[in-house]
Amino acid sequence: MQRFFSISYYIKAKFEISMFRQGADEVFSETWERFKMILRKCSNHGFEDIVQLSIFLNGLKSNTQMLLDAATGDTMMTLDVEQATRIIDALASTDFQAPHTRYSETLGLK
Repeated sequence: MQRFFSISYYIKAKFEISMFRQGADEVFSETWERFKMILRKCSNHGFEDIVQLSIFLNGLKSNTQMLLDAATGDTMMTLDVEQATRIIDALASTDFQAPHTRYSETLGLK
């Protein structure tokens, strides 16, 4: 690991993963893609799948968390990681295709 990444890079990457938060104006699909990108940047981060899921879910805005919980009929953390990831992928895919207010406002389409 030290051959390709310095210890400081590794520590910074793990910190970035552990402190992950959804941006104030960030839509769900962008949040999910950004989280996966952060994980890929340091593929040897050492976080187990369940911990990664927990970090992601805890970093979401409350309304996004409620949406995911509603999609499960319970809470996301009651599902196994594979089931939760399938739901997240499906919702992110749908969200990616949906028009968003901020894009409409940028284009003057309120």
